[in-house]
Amino acid sequence: KQAEEPPPKPPTPPPPLITEDELETLNSTVRFQKARILALTEEIDQVQQEAADHAAKVGDLQAEIGKVQGELAKSQKAVTQAEATAEREKKTSGLKDAKIKELELTVS
Repeated sequence: KQAEEPPPKPPTPPPPLITEDELETLNSTVRFQKARILALTEEIDQVQQEAADHAAKVGDLQAEIGKVQGELAKSQKAVTQAEATAEREKKTSGLKDAKIKELELTVS
């Protein structure tokens, strides 16, 4: 009988690619970056909400501008009509005054 050979030794594992300290440093960096991303995401959400609020306010103000411009146009039309009426009445008044003077001269 042949002597039994001892079982083969398992291969020696390769040395680690990074040390425990380097691994902890990387994990710390990942945790920090994750927290920073979360903070930036919250800031983006806040800025987007503010932008939406401002857009809504701009829309409200534009609607108000449209309303005021409509009122201004009506007011300008009313002023133009009032000026035209005043001018007609002035002319009519002038004619009446002339007629009165003519009649006064005729009566005298």
